[in-house]
Amino acid sequence: MEEMPAITIALFALNALIVTFFVYGKVHRRKAFALLPVVASLAVSALVVVFFGETLSYAYVFYVLSFAVLFSLLPTYYVQKPRHFTLVLAVAIIEMLYAITVYPTILMPFIQMFAIGTTAGMSYRLRRAAILKESRKRSGKKIEVNRDFMQIGLGMVIFAIFALIGQSTATYLLIGLILLGYMYNNILGSIGDGKVYRIFSSLERLNITYGLGALYLAIGMSLIIGFISSIHFILIGIIALFFADSAATIVGLCAKGPRLFYNKGKTWSGVMAFFLTVAVIGYPVIGEFSLLFAFGLALVESIDFKHLDDNITIALIMILMYYLVVAHPAIPIVISHLVAQTIHVH
Repeated sequence: MEEMPAITIALFALNALIVTFFVYGKVHRRKAFALLPVVASLAVSALVVVFFGETLSYAYVFYVLSFAVLFSLLPTYYVQKPRHFTLVLAVAIIEMLYAITVYPTILMPFIQMFAIGTTAGMSYRLRRAAILKESRKRSGKKIEVNRDFMQIGLGMVIFAIFALIGQSTATYLLIGLILLGYMYNNILGSIGDGKVYRIFSSLERLNITYGLGALYLAIGMSLIIGFISSIHFILIGIIALFFADSAATIVGLCAKGPRLFYNKGKTWSGVMAFFLTVAVIGYPVIGEFSLLFAFGLALVESIDFKHLDDNITIALIMILMYYLVVAHPAIPIVISHLVAQTIHVH
């Protein structure tokens, strides 16, 4: 039986106290469905530990699962209960800083669990917003275009960082900036005043809590850097999230044209802009694969998943395609086998 250090036991007790407080608050207010993100993050993180974990010691599993659970709570507290948010985020970071002294490679699972936990929490928050009939309508054309140009500029900076300083350093720098921005926006959004707040809130879509738009983008990026090991395909993810998604919105608003028969909120011109952006900019990075990824990601971006933001769905499909086509090339093998069989028959 593995013996856990006293500090690990103390952190386990602290996490149990935090989760108990959260569960009691939701059950007491008859909001039991708010526990779904905790359950979902536990289930998914457990699968990740089984398939990707370097070691299955009890302490390692505890830290990885606790990261996912703590991050699944944060979207519920974001802006609405800033002090609770700050406390939970501080506990997660303290646990990571201690765990990394014992497990030096746990920083990557930390990033993965941030993405998993926050995705679960934000999906519930988006579902609850839909139930409460909070509009996710886009703002005026000028605001949308300005918002997307800012997104493109941010994407250029992140692309340059990964291309110039290396994947490992860029990954750790980016997750640090994401956590810092998450905390800063929580404070700024709860205050609801100041020059910076007014500038960035003017770019938010109608009836959307301050900073959530940026958070969806951060979650998508965290999924990509957490689960994709190739720098080339991380760059494709950046192209899709920051460049292609923005290009689709700008072209869709300006060029307009016929709308998709399966999603009246998107246009064919916007889908084509997304496809061409990934295909053209991605070609020097991954060659012919850019056409396949451009098609798959453009298709997913064009679908309305209601309770999942398109930044998250793009990242999830990007990861799935990466593992099927590149890391574990099941699709190319099947296609080559079918082609060989066809040639042999003829």
